[in-house]
Amino acid sequence: VRPTGVDAFTSSGDAGLDVKARVTPGLTLDATLNPDFAQVEADEQQVNLTQFSQFFPEKREFFLENSGVFYVGDAARNNRVQAPPTPDEDLLLFFSRRIGLTRTGTPVTIPGGLRLTGKAGGLGIGAMAMRTDEMPGTPASTYATLRLRRNLGDGTDIGVIAMSRQGTSAGDWNRVGGLDANVRFAGKLDWNSFAMVTRTPGKDGGQYTWRTSLNYEGSFVHAKAATLTLGDGFQDDLGFYRRTDVRKWYLDTGLRPRSAWLRAHGIREVHPHLTWNYYEGLDGRTLGKNLHSGNTLFFNDGGYMELSVN
Repeated sequence: VRPTGVDAFTSSGDAGLDVKARVTPGLTLDATLNPDFAQVEADEQQVNLTQFSQFFPEKREFFLENSGVFYVGDAARNNRVQAPPTPDEDLLLFFSRRIGLTRTGTPVTIPGGLRLTGKAGGLGIGAMAMRTDEMPGTPASTYATLRLRRNLGDGTDIGVIAMSRQGTSAGDWNRVGGLDANVRFAGKLDWNSFAMVTRTPGKDGGQYTWRTSLNYEGSFVHAKAATLTLGDGFQDDLGFYRRTDVRKWYLDTGLRPRSAWLRAHGIREVHPHLTWNYYEGLDGRTLGKNLHSGNTLFFNDGGYMELSVN
């Protein structure tokens, strides 16, 4: 007998499995079955007053581990595999948060997936395949990514990437593929570029993107100039980008004076800097521009302060 108004007790259960195996001395296979992301740190709440989607970084451990293997774009010297630099939110070609979340942020069940990372035959290898279940308004899909990179010595490397989303419905698919290169010249000069094509049913023309940048990273002076183009038919179901049919021009430059006098007064580095973004449509129309100028003080105790104008 139970008290009036109290429902009968119910119980439910679930189980998952994570496996890590060494395939060869240089290759590691990770497999997950019914992964649980309940302990993942919540996203920081933001107020969005722009016309664009907000960028929230990946926080799920399965996708974070060795995530730098799949990164395409500017890369910090000597650190092109372990951890990518801050991504360019105008285009991040591989964005793992697309797997298991709808575009409105609703979680989608992931029955399982595989990831292979490491090195073999002189190649850096990253391969991933994940399956997501169907939910109202979102079809079941299989996501796949293959990333290969070869080091040519002296900090120079070339690579390829291929990505795919295959839905269960006929004609529901998206493909992305292309080449990238990171070249380190003598001294402190780097050149980074990529070119990609996409294919999506029902789209004709403009299914491409390319980017090139030149970066000088000196101990006192740093400067970067870059341009990025996204065609009007570009679509990447495994990427993050704000708009298509656009060309972006980018300049970032600054000074980093350090001196014994500054350190004696608690300041490790002074960093006056300027960042300029200019956006235009592929027909030449100005779409937007942003100028950031500021001065950052980095203190000996690890703290910092910045005064800037946007």
